[in-house]
Amino acid sequence: VGLHGHIKVAPDGTVYVPDTACSVGGVPILLGGNASAIVSEDNGITWHIRPITNAGGEGSGEWDPSIGIATDGTVYMGLQSVANYGGGKTGTPAKISVSHNKGVTWSTPIDVGAQLGIKNIVFPAVVAGDGDRAAFAFYGTTTADCASCSPVEDHTGGGNNDPTLFDGDWYLFIATTFDGGQTWTTQNVTPNDPVQRGPICQDSTCRNLLDFFDATIDKRGRVLVGWEDGCIASCVNGPPNSFTAKATISRQSGGLRMFSAYDPVEPVLAGAPKLSGYLNGTQSAIELSWPAPDNGGSTITAYKVYRRVDPAGTFTLIGTTNVPNFHDGSGFSTDVTKDFYRVTAVNSKGEGPYCDGFNPSPTPPPTPCVLPGILAVNDLLPDGSDDDSGQNTPIDGSVNVKELFIAEPFIVGGDKLYFTLQVAPSTLGMAPPNSQWLIVWNRQSSPGSDINDPNDTSVDRMYVAMRTDATGVPSFEYGKFGVPLNTGIPPIPQDPNANTPVKKGDADVGSSYNPLTGVIQIVITNQKFRTIDGGPTKYTANTGLAGLNVRTYFNRPDPGQRSQNNASDITSDNSYILAGNNSCAPVPTLVSAVSRKVHGAAGTFDVSLVPEDQNGGIECRSGSAPGSYQVVMSFAAPVTFSSITTSAGSVASSSNVGNVVTVNLTGVPNAQVTTITLVGASAGGASADVSVPLKVLIADTNGDRFVDSADISQTKSQSGQPVSGEEGSDNFREDINADGFLDSADISAVKSKSGTALP
Repeated sequence: VGLHGHIKVAPDGTVYVPDTACSVGGVPILLGGNASAIVSEDNGITWHIRPITNAGGEGSGEWDPSIGIATDGTVYMGLQSVANYGGGKTGTPAKISVSHNKGVTWSTPIDVGAQLGIKNIVFPAVVAGDGDRAAFAFYGTTTADCASCSPVEDHTGGGNNDPTLFDGDWYLFIATTFDGGQTWTTQNVTPNDPVQRGPICQDSTCRNLLDFFDATIDKRGRVLVGWEDGCIASCVNGPPNSFTAKATISRQSGGLRMFSAYDPVEPVLAGAPKLSGYLNGTQSAIELSWPAPDNGGSTITAYKVYRRVDPAGTFTLIGTTNVPNFHDGSGFSTDVTKDFYRVTAVNSKGEGPYCDGFNPSPTPPPTPCVLPGILAVNDLLPDGSDDDSGQNTPIDGSVNVKELFIAEPFIVGGDKLYFTLQVAPSTLGMAPPNSQWLIVWNRQSSPGSDINDPNDTSVDRMYVAMRTDATGVPSFEYGKFGVPLNTGIPPIPQDPNANTPVKKGDADVGSSYNPLTGVIQIVITNQKFRTIDGGPTKYTANTGLAGLNVRTYFNRPDPGQRSQNNASDITSDNSYILAGNNSCAPVPTLVSAVSRKVHGAAGTFDVSLVPEDQNGGIECRSGSAPGSYQVVMSFAAPVTFSSITTSAGSVASSSNVGNVVTVNLTGVPNAQVTTITLVGASAGGASADVSVPLKVLIADTNGDRFVDSADISQTKSQSGQPVSGEEGSDNFREDINADGFLDSADISAVKSKSGTALP
């Protein structure tokens, strides 16, 4: 009866076993036959094969159909059908048929996924309530198969269960009928969060979802679907797939039920949004977001955002948005612990309820640019205890995995990955002898692509590891990891490299282990991976480490397999997407910019342009050479640039030493703002123009943008005094000609400029 017999029993005792491809006149498990119900009406004494005969070939996909039986005995069979879409493209669409006579006859199957462009499905699961109501759940993708395309598309991964052989993204869909199967409405239940990226296989790495999938209804007719999430964490935002199997339940929150007696009266107010958020890295805004709540049967037209500053304050409306996120860029407390937020959803019935005040995190999400980086694998339960059980419960803290972080701090002229593995401190006070700590992931190229390795077809994963010798001395390495063990029935000979790490070289200098803290850090240049796994396009930005897990082995001196079943500890699979070296390069950050002049023997004094000083960053000095100015820019890190431009005057010369760029200008006009720009400035990553304003208004000693009697009086008051730049007694601004003396020449200069002003 196919892969599994998902037996269903009707209220009157009739038993149904759905089968994917039966043949009435031949072998029961005959591919190419019709989807069928194998039925017994006498408690299993006799059985009858009742195929969907009016749709030949329906259901010859690789997964079982599913049957749902209504309270009045109506039978709904959902199946993975077959289709030819033309142009070499084929697929396995979601079809469903209805029988009112225990499968003796069936309605013509309806493609419930066509309305959303679904081309392939797996794991059909059907439930029914009242006679005219049923729900059909499945994983679906809009990507078709194509054997003649380049690259080939095969949603099963092909004969070799190749995780790279399909580019489709899978989502959870639920189709419902309320008119006995005449019409169906299909919804994408996970529209922004794929269930799986790539193929869903029946073996090897991409069989992570198996077929642990089912649908049911609760006592009030709400649909529930139990499923596994194979795409979590960074996979949600883009490939590669994480190949996880995270147990998940989707529950119906609104709309008509499978039992009409419990149908809600809608529309009603929308549900309360559940907030999350944080203070961004520059501390300039609080970023809020929330998943869309139940709309109450009416489209949500707006979200209202409220803020309370200080726990004792009141909530005030600060904004309205029609998307489930909000940028609060002003008015929040500098002490983020005092900021609380509420969000409500608005539909045709009005403004809905809210969750209690949300206090955002004081720090933004972690970055791969700073160690330890991004949490890639977590082997802890929510309460902080170990997520370990059975034979994979570690016997010593040194092999008890807690967390794995991955970072990519900027490297000039190269790129490296930093794997920081946190294990428990060793009870031995040192690393245990003959032990291994392996970090394993799916390779980025296809097995067999490394022509320099005769065994390359036998490896489908990569690894980095720490090993200890017989005395407990650690070493660090990288290499390839063999294909999984064959679990087929009947068993066939195992690949000699199955689940076996094959060292290809040493990790980089800087790798280390601290037995007191349990921190293992493995540093490796990306090029070492590229050499053995796909070449220059691999291990770059937006490529990934999929199927990422950590496995440890305590006192295992043998060179054999390093499988799950013999690991001291092993984590679930996850994934990490590389940010790339350039993304972590420092941006050209201007720390300060000054206008610098030498005042004879009195010394050198600066007017701060960026940030502006208390005089508005206005340069009021002319110097001995009118129109000549020197602008000194200081950066957080050394920068390069392609050229320097100025909006007025000319660039006479420049220098770039360390973090400081000096620009010498001539012909700078008075009573005008001149902009000096470093074109294409870069601190090692992306380039950007950096501009500095030079506001010249000669004789504006008090920086109010006007030259008037106040400036004359101020200059007279300093006449005869020594020129100083000391805070609180600085008077160098009154030395207009910058000759190192405060005298009548400066007073005359101010008087000559009286009446001028900045625009």
